[in-house]
Amino acid sequence: MFTLIFMNFITGLSAFIFARLIVLKKNNLEFVITFFILFFAQVVITLEILGIFKALLLKNVIALNCFLLAMAFLVMKSKGTNISGIFSLNFNLQDLKINKIVMLCFSVILGFGLVKVLINLVSPPFGWDSLNYHFTFPVEWLKNANLANPIVVSCDPSPTYYPINASLFFFWLMLPLKNVFIADLGQVPFFALAFLAILALGGKLGLSKVNSIFAASLFTLIPNYFKQLEIAYVDVMVAALILAALFYIFCLREEFSLRYTFLYAISLGLLIGTKTTAIPFAIFLFIPFLYLCIKRADIKKSFLLFFVCSGFII
Repeated sequence: MFTLIFMNFITGLSAFIFARLIVLKKNNLEFVITFFILFFAQVVITLEILGIFKALLLKNVIALNCFLLAMAFLVMKSKGTNISGIFSLNFNLQDLKINKIVMLCFSVILGFGLVKVLINLVSPPFGWDSLNYHFTFPVEWLKNANLANPIVVSCDPSPTYYPINASLFFFWLMLPLKNVFIADLGQVPFFALAFLAILALGGKLGLSKVNSIFAASLFTLIPNYFKQLEIAYVDVMVAALILAALFYIFCLREEFSLRYTFLYAISLGLLIGTKTTAIPFAIFLFIPFLYLCIKRADIKKSFLLFFVCSGFII
């Protein structure tokens, strides 16, 4: 368990530093969403690199992420940013304007959420997708230290070519413990990401903070969505990444810049690599970006950002 905590700490710290360097404004919601995206991207990229070179071992994963953490500190130093500036967050509980109704929303979500998490922890993994490939693939990777996917139940070849970003995240949680005890809760962080993305989108649409909290709470409590706390599927991940990409579209609408293009492209790339059926959603999310590129008066910058976006998505 200590190894799991340490591995996530060093990865989270490097993602935290990069997110703070990218998010220039003191916007806590934008920062946390960016932190989630960069953390997930770092997990996927590091595991894919090691898997390609057939070196997918725990010691190599930790070493590579320690290297990225060192790079984060070097970048921070090169920009002349001190540690106190990186770790300072402009957060005030009074800004949330928490009233009794908001507290009720949080209580319902946390109460029922903890029950479902407990059910998940005490029950063995179940669900066709989990047992067929979401967990089967990581077990194979644990054995062989590479990303070779086996033929699954009934010799169906199609899941062998299924997007593996979610399976990589499950593998990340399985690697230190060599079991699925924590990996079965792999979708929990994405519930938080989806909630925060809706909260941020509400602000972009001009909703008050209280109404944004209501919207995020109602979305979280959709029965077929909320029940996925009990199973290790990928649908919540897909929903969270769609909302994150949509949030960055709104950011690009306000500031058409390289950093938002990078974050939008990373979100969209992670989305496409998580589930095959996410591709149509990704196409619809790419259309607004293409429109923003065409709309810009600076054609050279628009085409540059278009190709940068396409590259990061791939």
